[in-house]
Amino acid sequence: MEAEKAILGRRAVRDYEDKPVPDAVVQKILKAGAMAPSAMDSQPCRFIVITDKKKIKEFSDKVKDKVGILGFGARFAERMKLKEDVIFYGAPLLILIVAEKGSNSGWTKIDCALAAQNMMLRAYDLGLGSCFIGFATLTNNGQENEQDVFVESPATDSIVMVGSTKVSFGTVPANSQVSKTIILGINPSADVGYYSVPLTVQLNTGQSFNTSIGMLVQAASQLSITTETDPTVLIPGSDADLTVKISNIGDSSIRSMQVTLSSDKMTISEGSETFLGTLNVDETNSVIAKVRANAGSGTSGNIITATISFKDSNNQEHQVEKILVLGTSSSALPGAIINSNTSTGLSNEFRTNRTSTGLNLFGVNVGNVLPVLLGAIVLIIVLYFGYRWWTGKGVKK
Repeated sequence: MEAEKAILGRRAVRDYEDKPVPDAVVQKILKAGAMAPSAMDSQPCRFIVITDKKKIKEFSDKVKDKVGILGFGARFAERMKLKEDVIFYGAPLLILIVAEKGSNSGWTKIDCALAAQNMMLRAYDLGLGSCFIGFATLTNNGQENEQDVFVESPATDSIVMVGSTKVSFGTVPANSQVSKTIILGINPSADVGYYSVPLTVQLNTGQSFNTSIGMLVQAASQLSITTETDPTVLIPGSDADLTVKISNIGDSSIRSMQVTLSSDKMTISEGSETFLGTLNVDETNSVIAKVRANAGSGTSGNIITATISFKDSNNQEHQVEKILVLGTSSSALPGAIINSNTSTGLSNEFRTNRTSTGLNLFGVNVGNVLPVLLGAIVLIIVLYFGYRWWTGKGVKK
């Protein structure tokens, strides 16, 4: 559906069919809420999903008791005396938008309202009616302490509580809250998306009620980074081609990938900033840069930092840093002069460098004495044959 059609067509609906909303549809609505903007990207919103109509009615009755105190006027107070559900209007699905304790930055209520708007537009897109209820505040109105409170979450195919599936909250004081950290394990084969985690709250009176919370399972973006240089071993003061290969070994595609190469010890003349865009699962892309190992940097100074920024399938931004250590020769081989302006075909081989002053071989410049050596060899040969001729002539006499 086009955004304009959803914005113009959405209405506040207060009359609902007595039909449950499929979990798959609920997950789509929750995802829309999670994608709403928030101040400083704080993402404070959490979603509590209630599908038990009895619990929704009980919650509605508690809210009606508080409307007069909240100061909504006599008209609302009279309406709250009706037996019907005039808060949630018999809706088969209730989604509470809450924020974590201590996250009230002054913008939290606005963040939650933005999430609500996203969810209502998505619900309309999915053929559902919705209504924003602004004064439905979840409050513990009990006058007595609740002792021996337990929360239990049965295991599902995708999500299981780590450790015991039943957590004790001890005593919950009247008009107060108690928090516990529950660790949930995700099945490695679980699909990316929103899951409804069922919870059962048990009181020491024997009473219990069921509820659930929504949880987003995101893909783990994993990158494999390898490097190659040509030549394989860098020579101080010489240029080299650096290839950085980036492979997506995660379970979802990534996009808007930007690679930045930086170094305090090396010169990067080309390829320091490269935009690679989208990298699908099991795909590999490369960054090619021209680098120079600075003279005097030694074998430990040729380090490059690769900073990779990208967005995952849920539009969340990530940044990964990889330290690249490049192999370097500490010096040239004895007896060989290495040409610093190495041509492309040099690869890893060392070459001797012929100059106009002679030939350098094994550390000795023999170019200047070569004519003398050749003259000495010719003289020895002449003397040898002259001696043979002289001695032969004497024998004949």
